[in-house]
Amino acid sequence: MREQLGLRIRVVGDDGQVRSLHRWLARDSDLVGVEHELAADKAEPGSMGGSALEVINVVLSNTIALSTLLLTVANWRASRSERVEVRIEYAGAVVTVAANSPEDVQRMVDSLTADRNL
Repeated sequence: MREQLGLRIRVVGDDGQVRSLHRWLARDSDLVGVEHELAADKAEPGSMGGSALEVINVVLSNTIALSTLLLTVANWRASRSERVEVRIEYAGAVVTVAANSPEDVQRMVDSLTADRNL
């Protein structure tokens, strides 16, 4: 059985943006069956401020679903009136979603899954 991909999505800025992205993911018909939930993310040790930020935890079954997720996030980002920074983390790798072309999405998939036998 293949390993599932557990990712974390961070939206830099206010928690309203991460909630907006979470709603967008829930409504996307291409992501039906993909598990995702809002979760509190405690401040990193040594950082100022003790308030928890929200992140989206996502569980995917394969890299095709990862490509779909990345494209959906990129499309959400492009729909915003202000540019929002979105970071996706998986197994120690982090990508910043900045564009939504098929080539850009493939580069992000490759960056997240390199050396992980997926």
